[in-house]
Amino acid sequence: MANKTEKLTPAEKAKRKYEAEKRGKVVLRVQLSSTDDAEQWEKIRDGLVERYGSAKDGIYQLAIKDGLLDD
Repeated sequence: MANKTEKLTPAEKAKRKYEAEKRGKVVLRVQLSSTDDAEQWEKIRDGLVERYGSAKDGIYQLAIKDGLLDD
């Protein structure tokens, strides 16, 4: 999100609008801190993709298995 002092070109504004509309609402994001092991999180993500086809589907299936969602 742009702060009030940041000036965006028309192309940048159009790209932001396109990305927001194309991708939809972001409801889950893992923001790593300096103490997190990035390689470990990449391994987790890659494992979810390998097993479930995408990290998103993996998280969804794990939520079902944990009883957080109905099948």
